[in-house]
Amino acid sequence: MKILYRVFPWLVLAVFVAELIAVLSPRRPTEFDTAEFGRLPVLLNGRIQPLDSVAKNSLLQIRSTGSVPLAEVPAWKFWQHPPKLRPTDWLLEVFFQPAVADSRPIFLIHHPDILSELKLADRGVAKSGLRYYPFTDIEPVLEEILAQARQASRVESARRTSYQQQIIKLGHAALTYRQLKNSLQPEGATDFAQTVAAYKTVLPAGIAAA
Repeated sequence: MKILYRVFPWLVLAVFVAELIAVLSPRRPTEFDTAEFGRLPVLLNGRIQPLDSVAKNSLLQIRSTGSVPLAEVPAWKFWQHPPKLRPTDWLLEVFFQPAVADSRPIFLIHHPDILSELKLADRGVAKSGLRYYPFTDIEPVLEEILAQARQASRVESARRTSYQQQIIKLGHAALTYRQLKNSLQPEGATDFAQTVAAYKTVLPAGIAAA
């Protein structure tokens, strides 16, 4: 037992060093340079910022975390670290693979009354007492969420209940996600180039009529 007490601190140090090396090790370059993509500047909310910042801030608003786990690991397996989707990679997925992005459990909902009212209590992914939901679960009740969020926002912030605070946060998260999905082209557009071309055709007549 005394030997164990002497060895244990060194084991902890060894694990820490191994984790540090894993984090700092250079990653293999991929066919698509997501790091460079993340540095591209965009205009959002009146200021220019890199896409990586947009991705991070959006994830924090929606999921309250800075990445998206790609696998679920039981809490008791605390030594295992599941692979994660980094913010820029997640944003690329939202842009170009929206169906896949819709299946990621990123919406944090933990208020029991909201879960009950939206009939989501038996859905989602549980992690550390919290529940995360994909957009595929949120979309069918999205209009109800937004309606409740608008109603709750009319209440003075100091007087809002925890339910009202959470439904407003969920509404903002859903709107943020939907705006990201429609950033490059409108959702559901099968031929965006053709849509733009048709718009250019009718634009002069519209301007003349105005």
